[in-house]
Amino acid sequence: MPTLESYEGQTPAWCPGCGNFPILNTLKEALVELEIEPHQLTVVSGIGQAAKLPHYMKCNTFNGLH
Repeated sequence: MPTLESYEGQTPAWCPGCGNFPILNTLKEALVELEIEPHQLTVVSGIGQAAKLPHYMKCNTFNGLH
């Protein structure tokens, strides 16, 4: 069963108070509640600060440009 620590990745480089922190934390909490293991997850992102979210999680990632 996954825990919040199961998803710990790199330390976020966002500014203190950034709205991306609650998004990251809520996503991790939902994945734990759904019992989705990190190896079962792929997070897809694009460009920008919010797109760095996959870097801060331990999971499969795909980062593309648009």
